[in-house]
Amino acid sequence: MGINLWWVDQQQSQAWYAVQAEQLGRSLSQQKALQLASWVRNYDEQESQQRIQYALDQLLTDPHTVSATLYDFRGRFLAGAGRHNSVINAARKQFEKHHSLTAERLTFVADVVDDKQVIGYLQVQLATPQLMAHHTQYQQQLNQQRLVFMLLAALGALYITRGFYKLRFKFQRQWRAKARLLSKR
Repeated sequence: MGINLWWVDQQQSQAWYAVQAEQLGRSLSQQKALQLASWVRNYDEQESQQRIQYALDQLLTDPHTVSATLYDFRGRFLAGAGRHNSVINAARKQFEKHHSLTAERLTFVADVVDDKQVIGYLQVQLATPQLMAHHTQYQQQLNQQRLVFMLLAALGALYITRGFYKLRFKFQRQWRAKARLLSKR
């Protein structure tokens, strides 16, 4: 029963892990894509290019962010900050992520939309170990607590079983003695 509870909890933990990582990355990339929309539309202006670069650099102030890259609607590189990769390398990393047990980066792509028209794409890569450090530490603590509770439950069951067998013989002797007394009458 303890193993079953542990297994179910592990599955729920992995599901929560995925949801938590996806939520942060998706909201971060979508929020920044909305901010970049007007500047991407006026990309030819020097001020817009500087603002775009500043916005991407600002994304890197988050300790979870590895890189931020901006592409136009055709997929051409416009600006980048951090250790950015090409779209092909990002696709390769996504493929490797799905075929490996641990992924070093989570990649999120958000459409940069202006007047209901896609004018670019923002790619944000987050470092998985830093992103999920608190969650991993929390799960380790829960696993330690579960182990202690399982050991305490096993120890309690052992003492209850031992006590039952000791008391059972004592009560059996008393019942036999009463039965003998009643049979002699």
